[in-house]
This record gives sequence, structure tokens and C-alpha cells, in this order.
Amino acid sequence: MPNKIWPLALAACMLLLLFLSPTVPSLEAMSYISIPFGLIIFSLAFSANDLRFNFISILGLVIMTAIPLFFIFTHPVIVHLISSFINTLP
Repeated sequence: MPNKIWPLALAACMLLLLFLSPTVPSLEAMSYISIPFGLIIFSLAFSANDLRFNFISILGLVIMTAIPLFFIFTHPVIVHLISSFINTLP
């Protein structure tokens, strides 16, 4: 059980850093950095005697890869929508 707590703790810390990032560029940089961490956590979630998917491995994979990729690919769209809205103001 203790070897399965580490991936969850690391995923929670990276998610906290991702959302506490003060500016959008550093948020995007954190997203790029956290993708390799996601793969590391995903591999750590397997124990030596139990090589199957478990909740923590799936959680680590989703938190550390899907969420950063969402921010990376939607960041230009969000910036474009906000700048378009500001340009239409009188």
C-alpha cells in the first residue's frame, strides 16, 4: 500500500502547482513540464507483484497528461476569444 500512495501524492502536488501558477505563460510551461512527470507517475503506480491497471495509475495518467494537454491546446483559443471580445468593446 505505501508504494501506491506516492503516485497519488505526486499527482496531487503537480495538480496543485498547475492551478496555483500565477500567470498563463507559466501555466503553459508547467503543462509542458508535467507531461513527463505524468509518465513517471504512471509507471510508478505499478507495483512489482501487481502488474495491472489500478485507480491510482489511471488517475495519475489522466491528471498528468490530459489536463496539461487541455491547457496547452485551449490556451490559444481562450486568448483569441478574449482579445476578440476586447477589440469589439467601444
